[in-house]
Amino acid sequence: MINTKIMAGKNVIDRLNFESVYSKAKSVLVITDVFGGFNCTKFKIKKAFSKDIKINFIKIKDNNYASFENVDKCLAIANANNVDCIICVGSEIAINVGKAVNANLNKQLICIITMEGNHQSILSSHYELIKEDTNILYAISKSGAIPNVVMIEAKLLDKFGEIARLGMELGILIMSLLTITNVNDECEKLNSISALGIVGKQESVSLVDLVTAEMLVGYDFISIPKNVLHEFILRAVRFTDVNYSLILALIMKKSINKIVQAISYEDIRILGNLYGINATDIEDWKEQLYKVINNKIINYFVEKDIPSVINEIGLNSKEIEIIAEEIFAIKQQNNEEEEIWLNNLSKIKDLVYGNYE
Repeated sequence: MINTKIMAGKNVIDRLNFESVYSKAKSVLVITDVFGGFNCTKFKIKKAFSKDIKINFIKIKDNNYASFENVDKCLAIANANNVDCIICVGSEIAINVGKAVNANLNKQLICIITMEGNHQSILSSHYELIKEDTNILYAISKSGAIPNVVMIEAKLLDKFGEIARLGMELGILIMSLLTITNVNDECEKLNSISALGIVGKQESVSLVDLVTAEMLVGYDFISIPKNVLHEFILRAVRFTDVNYSLILALIMKKSINKIVQAISYEDIRILGNLYGINATDIEDWKEQLYKVINNKIINYFVEKDIPSVINEIGLNSKEIEIIAEEIFAIKQQNNEEEEIWLNNLSKIKDLVYGNYE
């Protein structure tokens, strides 16, 4: 169950003062990264608050991952100024730092998104931090890391290219279908069904809607028990600096038909006429949906060098073993569970190699 208020649309940043009044905030820490300063974001935030609220800004200069060192810097500022509201603005770097800070302070946490991609974990308690001196990436989950509010400001999302939009849509589609076909509890896949309803419209889907759908489906997808696919992608993102959705689409590229065929009749009744599908029977519905998704995949990868991306992920080197070690170290399985995870990693490896032309 999602416990975060999602505010999406135009001029939502103007509501920051209302949110701070609601939480009785008097001192605010704003954490931005290199993607958090677009379109006069700092000015919009300062304008939104009343003058009696103290605001401290700190800019994170990390380019790839949020670090423990920057969390410590932000914590020091927060404690020195008796901060009671934390706002993180930008990409997953600022958001992960903000989550980590609030996990220690348990204040009000507000996330403002300003770029596309990698929003799978925002609504959850999960975040990642790298320890710079050892270059070890830690995947952490703490209840205090769940945002109270996520803001998706339409005016900050006008820089997305069509390829980025298509990549996000494919990621949403694949995560939604994998969740729906692998989760039996209806309550645990409602967000995925909602996400499909958002992207499956016949008319053009707005960027705000795409980001919202990505957050919703990510909440369900990463909650699938022993989701080694998600764990693998997180590690692959680290080695390649490639977008989460791209790696997911690459891995599942040739398995779309199998996933579509696994959708149950009950779920098809709920999903209805995605992308304007007007089917005569279940098999016709599945065939039409598969063609829609497959065409999107073809268009997405038309200019991409698939073997090159596969090699980047590290499946032809020692990095696949490092990924396996990291996953096992995080999960701390017994021998039987470790064998299951190893088999699943082997299946992922086969899926990726299957995409060689």
